[in-house]
Amino acid sequence: MSNIHPSAVIEEGAQIDPSAKIGPFCVVGPEVVLKADVELKSHVVVTGQTEVGAGTMIFSFAVIGEIPQDLKFKGEASRLVIGERNRIREHVTMNCGTEGGGGVTRVGDDGLFMAGCHIAHDAIVGNRVIVVNSAAVAGHCVLEDDVIIGGLSGIHQWVRIGQGAIIGAVTMVTNDVIPYGLVQAPRGDLDGLNLVGLKRAGVARSDITALRAAFQMLAQGEGTFSDRARRLGDETQSDYVRQIVDFVMADTGRTNPSDLLPRSESVIDLIRVATYIHQIPAALELVRDAKQKGYEVALNLMAVSTVPDYELDNGLDVIAGVEEIDFLYVVDSFGSLYYEQVDDLINRYKKTGKTLGIHAHNNQQLAYANTIHAAINGVKLLDTTMMGMGRGAGNCTTELLVGFLKNPKFTLRPILQFVQDTMFPLSQEIDWGYSIPY
Repeated sequence: MSNIHPSAVIEEGAQIDPSAKIGPFCVVGPEVVLKADVELKSHVVVTGQTEVGAGTMIFSFAVIGEIPQDLKFKGEASRLVIGERNRIREHVTMNCGTEGGGGVTRVGDDGLFMAGCHIAHDAIVGNRVIVVNSAAVAGHCVLEDDVIIGGLSGIHQWVRIGQGAIIGAVTMVTNDVIPYGLVQAPRGDLDGLNLVGLKRAGVARSDITALRAAFQMLAQGEGTFSDRARRLGDETQSDYVRQIVDFVMADTGRTNPSDLLPRSESVIDLIRVATYIHQIPAALELVRDAKQKGYEVALNLMAVSTVPDYELDNGLDVIAGVEEIDFLYVVDSFGSLYYEQVDDLINRYKKTGKTLGIHAHNNQQLAYANTIHAAINGVKLLDTTMMGMGRGAGNCTTELLVGFLKNPKFTLRPILQFVQDTMFPLSQEIDWGYSIPY
């Protein structure tokens, strides 16, 4: 190819688009895929199962797709997937994934990775992310869209950094950073909000004001931190504040596996493990523990309406390879999905080979319709509650769905009797169901 310098080493099997340019003394491995208009400057190494998206430019002495710097890595097959139009500057290193982290490192679109920075195994990096010179992002980290990492900073493994957050230079970050947060100082103190970034992004003044109030409430309000976040979520009408609340409430530490009895000593047949996408590795420990104790196991992926496509696909790739998962649930955590989105999620989830379920919330009065739509499209497990009882706007209503299904295995009259005798009086004491705030 005329776009490949004669001194470059292209190993047999590499897939290179005719429009890609490869400079002198580059090395391209046999499992590499270079899409349209990719450009490698001189002395670039791209190896491993690495895919580089269209329009990405990689500068001299970068090493992309090498094996992880992880002693647990045993040579298993793993990948690095880089999106479109990235700028990867001199001496940048990006590693493939590991089996323990899902086997894939993903980088989104339109990022800038300045000289000498490092993206470690199994990291998930969003779109329009900037990692400044000599910063290091450790294994299993999640950087959401529009994050900026200052120069010479270090992001500890498993840390999540929310959308639009900024990390100051020479900062060590060991805890999650809320969306739109500003973190600086040597030990990574949360010092406020990324107000400059919010204004540059054109966020409305009313939302910025709401974010400031939310930050103050989280930092100084009454009660425990989780209580403050939960109260804030109940009160806010700002999508930006809701994003922070959802991020904060993603907590893996509320379950102790030792509390779960063996199936032979329990009245329960099935255990459901609910997890956010970034918590899948921790959730799988609970899945395997429940399976070893004899239960059937379902995995509920929560808040998927807020998850970028590339991050959801990565999570589903991991789930597909876990045989202990019997059932996989489409969960509409915020009751915000329309049937087209439900269809899209069902089609994606089917690729895992798991038996599917749906758990719909009723914020827009669509839980019943979406559950019926899912059943028509092959979903086998349909979650309902009597009289739609559930937190906030509630769930799909059992009596309605049973009446619709007209299955002779189900008798509607006892259900209606239970609703009349028990659920209706309870609804006078406990508030649930449609309300304007939800």
